[in-house]
Amino acid sequence: MVNKVIICIQARLCSTRLKGKILFNFFNKTVIDRIINVAKKVKFKKKIVILSGSYKQNYFLKKYAEKNKIDIFFGNEHDVLARFKKYINKNKLKSSLILRLTSDNYLAQPKIIDHVIISCIKKNYEYCYIKPLSHFAGELVKASVLLNEKSKSKIVRNHVTIGIRKNKKVRKLALSQNTMKIDHSRYFTLDTLEDLKVMKVLEIKYPSLQKIDCLKTLRLIQKENKNFKKLI
Repeated sequence: MVNKVIICIQARLCSTRLKGKILFNFFNKTVIDRIINVAKKVKFKKKIVILSGSYKQNYFLKKYAEKNKIDIFFGNEHDVLARFKKYINKNKLKSSLILRLTSDNYLAQPKIIDHVIISCIKKNYEYCYIKPLSHFAGELVKASVLLNEKSKSKIVRNHVTIGIRKNKKVRKLALSQNTMKIDHSRYFTLDTLEDLKVMKVLEIKYPSLQKIDCLKTLRLIQKENKNFKKLI
């Protein structure tokens, strides 16, 4: 039985499409602060680390790590998979479970993350996610599986687990698209200017989203809005 999960918050300041997005405010808190709070509310025993790139601009994130009393690690700026591997090897975490949490998913839900963790360890799966790779949760993978990913394709280097999801030798659990009564194919993220506009409308229209645990509000939003783009 695994007694600790390493929550790796994938974050950097030089995002290609929306630079500095993790420092934008959502209910007067930066997105990176909110994601750290999401990780802290996960009930399962865990260690939290910001996994960032090697560019000097990213060293600004040290203050967020220090303020929240969590670790930070700087690795390959453009090869995210290599960043994970270096962190795992340097800290001798080969036997650990890694929870990959991307910092642009500002409405990730701790209760859903807990459900993913429990579902994974219950039958000793090597990789667990919610179809179609939920933006309301992280994805859980054994560190040894990440280390064994040898693909050098750009898409794998950037998105880390695509090859693992296709690998028939990995014991995988793909949870339902409607896990915990949320449609995980309809989500909010922060990747473009249009996404930022949606986020600002959500602040005004749904103030209860200020709470980290806001599953009820998310269900309500999905019920009231067939097309999220119409919010702007």
